[in-house]
Amino acid sequence: MVRTSRWLGCTLPLFLMSLIASAQTTLVVGPSGTFSSIQSAISAAASGDTILVQPGTYLESISFLGKAVTVRSTDGPTVTTIDAMQLNSVVRFVSGEGPTSRLEGLTLVNGRGSSFAGLAMHMPFGGGGVLCRNASPTIKGCVIDGNEAGGSNIDPNFPTFFAGGGGGGAALENSNAVFEDCVIRNNRAGDGASEDFEVNPAPGGPGGGVFCAGGGSPRFLNCRIVGNRSGDGGAVFGISFSPIVGALGGSGGGLFADAVTTPSLVGCLFADNEAGDGSISFTAMPGPMPPGGNGGSGGGFAGAVQAVNCTLVDNEAGSAAQMIVPGQPGTGGGASGLATLVNCIVWGNQPDQISGATATFCDVQGGYAGANNGSLDPQFVDAPTGDWRLRCGSPSVNTGSTVALPAFAPSVDFEGQARVQGTAVDRGFDELASELQPGSLYVNALEASGGCGSPGFPFKTINEAVTVALPGQRILVASGTYAEAIQLTTKHLIFEGKQGPTRPIIQPPAGQSAFHLSSVPLPVVIHGFEINGASAAQGGGIHVQSTSLLLSSCRIHSNTAFGDGGGLLVEGGLVECANTVFHGNAAQGQGAAICVRSNATLDLVHATVTAHAGSNTAALVATTGASVWISNAVFWNDAGGEIAALSGASVTVENAIVDGGWAGPGQLISPLDPQFEDPNAFDFRLQALVSPGLDNGRVLLNRGQLPVTDVDGLFRQHGLPDIGAYERHDGCGAAGDPCDPASSTVSTLLPGTGEDFYLFSQV
Repeated sequence: MVRTSRWLGCTLPLFLMSLIASAQTTLVVGPSGTFSSIQSAISAAASGDTILVQPGTYLESISFLGKAVTVRSTDGPTVTTIDAMQLNSVVRFVSGEGPTSRLEGLTLVNGRGSSFAGLAMHMPFGGGGVLCRNASPTIKGCVIDGNEAGGSNIDPNFPTFFAGGGGGGAALENSNAVFEDCVIRNNRAGDGASEDFEVNPAPGGPGGGVFCAGGGSPRFLNCRIVGNRSGDGGAVFGISFSPIVGALGGSGGGLFADAVTTPSLVGCLFADNEAGDGSISFTAMPGPMPPGGNGGSGGGFAGAVQAVNCTLVDNEAGSAAQMIVPGQPGTGGGASGLATLVNCIVWGNQPDQISGATATFCDVQGGYAGANNGSLDPQFVDAPTGDWRLRCGSPSVNTGSTVALPAFAPSVDFEGQARVQGTAVDRGFDELASELQPGSLYVNALEASGGCGSPGFPFKTINEAVTVALPGQRILVASGTYAEAIQLTTKHLIFEGKQGPTRPIIQPPAGQSAFHLSSVPLPVVIHGFEINGASAAQGGGIHVQSTSLLLSSCRIHSNTAFGDGGGLLVEGGLVECANTVFHGNAAQGQGAAICVRSNATLDLVHATVTAHAGSNTAALVATTGASVWISNAVFWNDAGGEIAALSGASVTVENAIVDGGWAGPGQLISPLDPQFEDPNAFDFRLQALVSPGLDNGRVLLNRGQLPVTDVDGLFRQHGLPDIGAYERHDGCGAAGDPCDPASSTVSTLLPGTGEDFYLFSQV
């Protein structure tokens, strides 16, 4: 009843809304559209319409004509451009447009500022890319690139007394416009005119990227304002004794706001912007030379700006004219004037970082007075190449003021990563993604310390990843040597290295196994590692206690147990081992390579077990209560014998090569030499043509599927696989390439490892 009455109560409004929606029209501009120009579509559109712009370059300057329409590219700004050919502003909002007048996903280039007739007469031109006068549109996902404000020297044949125009990229007069996810780059405000009269000198235009004046509170959200420049002051030549000084350079290389306009910047980057330089001055009359012009201030931004979570890097205030009496250089390489900065990073700007502005919770090079400011290196990813994101371990992470974020702040940063991720918001425009999230963690021994497990900032050690990993998370380990021991008791994890000769090597400290797994509640995966040089009381290489383990594509050699299991000890639980080589291990107790005891189960498939020198124990020993199943494996040249099943143990061997044969349960056992390529050099691949292990493996097993690849990651050939850890390949690249995964007869359920056993089909 309640649900029905609600629906009925909405019937009339919904009906009216449907009429309104049906009246809205989508107009298409482009090669296959109805309109060939964007302006013609705007002229034909009614408020509420959407204009879709197909890829291409449109040679025009457009005006929204006061209409609440959306102009949106179909394929984004990289392939959709409006080129104004230096004839006007690229886009004009000058007829009272509001936030429902939207421009989305276009690149605006080659604009030259429009007349600013209503603004102060000393600045008649502005807004090379975008001009907003008494209008407040929404501009999203646009690139405003390579535009000029123009100004007093717009035509060198008719010089005027006016200063350079403001806002090479955008000029806003009395506007509450919103710019979101925009790039404003390589724009320039106008230079002041050169004068030869006794008048006030012509300063350079302010706001190389953006000029804001005449009131209003425009917003810039997750924008990148890069490589813009304010105008230089015009040169002055005096002809009387009147005091004449050089002209000022324009302030606000990236953005300028006057005293009555308060733009808000949230999550923005200001980089490589420059304020204008002061001009030279001369006089033809006797007496002292007049001083040169002062440089513009605020290389990044200047004026009554409110900046939250912005990064200001490598910006530069304007230089003074170098005369006999030089002018004053500009100040505030990053920010100057009435600006307020919170949660910002201000670094690497010239000649200083901040001048006159207020800053709190900011990271400022050299320090700056204000509550909770810091001066530690923010640790950018790669500042020389322009990557000003934060590295893991940066002092700017989790040290901002979360409550300072305004209500209109985007919920994500410029990369789409949620803001906030940690205990507090980060400083600067980049929010570092939390390492405590589903997905893979990355480890690289060759990287510097202080990583957080992301691809760009991997951990240096495996144990760092283990500490923060969530249960079931994958830890990807790069090539290198890791001198550490990994112990798991509560979290089941997937450890994945690399198959082949560059697999990561684990060499634990003396007295510890490389991996010790004890009562882990769910299965663990160890794939693609070399484990050598370990020595432990039990289980030299790997010690498994009451845990399920999938061990695959590993090389386990030269390890020692003072008790049982030189390479691997399994006591309790279930281990499935595939595509693994055991050689040169030793145990003073049972099992030079492998010992299985305490009612544990081992399935050993496509293994090569060889060259264990100690004569006191067999390579593999199963004790009372143990259950072992072996298939497609090679056991060869082990001094203490190959396989031993002690009283009460169950060992079944199928389709294997065993030195001296096997008299226990099983079938298809060969005692013939497997003909390794070069066992003295630890090359245990099978020789071509002569090895009895070639194409003699089984495909259909009663214990689950075979692994897809061999120990080095080569795909098992179609037909019958080889016996042992290696698959012989002679003819990769030929027709029916056996290295191609499409030619394999088996499949995988465990992505990334190439393994598929019945244990993990049940997880």
